[in-house]
Amino acid sequence: MATSRTWFERDCSTQRRNRKVIEEAPAPAVAREKVAAVAEQIAVFMRKMGYDNIGTVEMLLGADGTFSFLEMNTRLQVEHGVTEEGVRRGLVQAQIRSAAGEPLSTILPGRLGVSGHALQARVYAEDPKNFFPSPGNLKVFRPPQDAAVRVETGYARAGT
Repeated sequence: MATSRTWFERDCSTQRRNRKVIEEAPAPAVAREKVAAVAEQIAVFMRKMGYDNIGTVEMLLGADGTFSFLEMNTRLQVEHGVTEEGVRRGLVQAQIRSAAGEPLSTILPGRLGVSGHALQARVYAEDPKNFFPSPGNLKVFRPPQDAAVRVETGYARAGT
């Protein structure tokens, strides 16, 4: 029987206006055994459907501790960086290899283990009084610079 090759979960609970602000992997305060059991159920279901590719299944964890299906994404999501950091593997590379026809068994051999903890914070341009979007000129841009910090951005200060 095939084993699930999950990249584990990320918690995207901190949101404002349906936009994710903080993401964390692995999810805090959720027992690893519970996550593993749900991941295996999803993997079995996906195999039964004949799905043999990389994708993201989004679930909601209810106050009663049960998981409910939200959606399935077969594309790379913007949150992929926090997942990569949590398992120390390249999801972009894995998806390219999969798209090239390489079997998942060679892309993701065996079971992956959580080997780190990651937080992702998104920065939005908002008016500080009403928190509505407020685009404008960004005069200073100084992202954190540390070997332990991964910065992905679509902005750079002029001249850099």
